[in-house]
Amino acid sequence: MDNSILIERGLRNRKGSPETFDVNGFADLLRRLEKKEEIYVPAFDRDTEHAINCAYPIPYHDDLVIVEGNYLLLDEPIWRDLSDYWNLTVFLELDLRSLKRRLTKRWIAQGFDEQEVGVWIETNDLPNAQRVLRNRIPEDITLYVRG
Repeated sequence: MDNSILIERGLRNRKGSPETFDVNGFADLLRRLEKKEEIYVPAFDRDTEHAINCAYPIPYHDDLVIVEGNYLLLDEPIWRDLSDYWNLTVFLELDLRSLKRRLTKRWIAQGFDEQEVGVWIETNDLPNAQRVLRNRIPEDITLYVRG
């Protein structure tokens, strides 16, 4: 969701958490794709912090579509219903210390200062990761990623 919507809903400080995504809209895209309709999917521009609607087409004739995202196996309302669309699921597991190091590097590269990054990671990014680790639908394959 756009920052203006997140601010209006009091969710700006939770950006990136499951509540800040239009999961119903995503489910609609998946339903259309299953019906063999051409769809257009959004993209996210990290430099501007904006979602770009209809950024990429997925033609109706594509038989294989790889979908990735932090919450696609989240065992919570609406999110769990997405599993009906998955033929194969893969979970990439990374220890939290390595995840924190990677997130720090990413956020600093985006221009945020180290103190601001530390607070954001501890209050938002890591709790989101822990939420998925604690509460996910079993995956078909687990890949353990080295730091």
